[in-house]
Amino acid sequence: EYRPRPPAPPDSALAHYLAGRIAVDPNIALAEHHEAIRLDPKFVWPRMAVGYVLSEEERFDEAMRELDGALAIEGHDPAVLVYYARAAIAKGNPTEAVAKVDQALSATPKEFAALHARWTLAAAAGEWVRAEAMLQSFGEIEPSISVWERRLALLELKGDDAAADQQIEAGLKQDELHLDARRAQVDRLLAKGEYTVASSLLRENVNDFEPDALVLRELYTAGGLTLRGDAAAARQLLTDAAKHLNPKSTAYYVQKALIAGMNGTMPAEQVVQIARDQNQSEHGWVVAGVRAAAANDRARAEKCFARAARHSPDLMFPHLEAKKMAELVRPQ
Repeated sequence: EYRPRPPAPPDSALAHYLAGRIAVDPNIALAEHHEAIRLDPKFVWPRMAVGYVLSEEERFDEAMRELDGALAIEGHDPAVLVYYARAAIAKGNPTEAVAKVDQALSATPKEFAALHARWTLAAAAGEWVRAEAMLQSFGEIEPSISVWERRLALLELKGDDAAADQQIEAGLKQDELHLDARRAQVDRLLAKGEYTVASSLLRENVNDFEPDALVLRELYTAGGLTLRGDAAAARQLLTDAAKHLNPKSTAYYVQKALIAGMNGTMPAEQVVQIARDQNQSEHGWVVAGVRAAAANDRARAEKCFARAARHSPDLMFPHLEAKKMAELVRPQ
């Protein structure tokens, strides 16, 4: 991201921003980013970073204020709007971000970030008619596969199981959609807690998955089997996942840590930190939830799974899968 830029002087805003990006401690990260903002109030990246860190810490009101400030900077990255919407959704109040997002969308009706932010807010608020209508706009700027995934997500979020299953079955019969439909088929099983069936489907259709997607589904299925008390099947899936790791993938480091955490050979807190550093904290929290459940701390497990669901990007995988896990460990 920064390689093309000239070296930054040690006391520059850019240097403090970069120091914040690599800081492990969120408090240190926030201090570095705030120093970058003090040195250059118009430098938008540290404001975005503060918003992201605060969201990860579940300090959503503060995150939205910081991101609102970033939106006021001329020439800001359009992605700020997406982070702003995500913070409102994670907070549990998507309508809080509607006015700001609608303002941006009216100014740039074909801008992807504005469309995407508004669509996720509509989906989170249960505005199904509006979210469905917006798919036509995405059809003009996104591949058909992405629009297919959005339509399926809406069906799943509103609980139309029959229509969702029908769309997946139809997708499996189309060459263009087959791989995405197969992945969605497994995700549906995970969201319903049918882990044994998901395990069989994964083994029978290994070639239908890219390595990174396969490893994640094996990981989640193993986690679900652990919650169901089938430790032997879970261990076998984790062994399979380790074999399917792709050393050349950018996801290799975090996926290796996720497997180690699920196996219990790496502390859950360390896994969460590694996942957070790679902007994949939702997966780290799922691992933490499984380990807590294995230690018979069901209350903590439920909190971890709920946090994973809140931080799942744009209500997609593993939003519903993590919510199901929270349901399974919820004290009766």
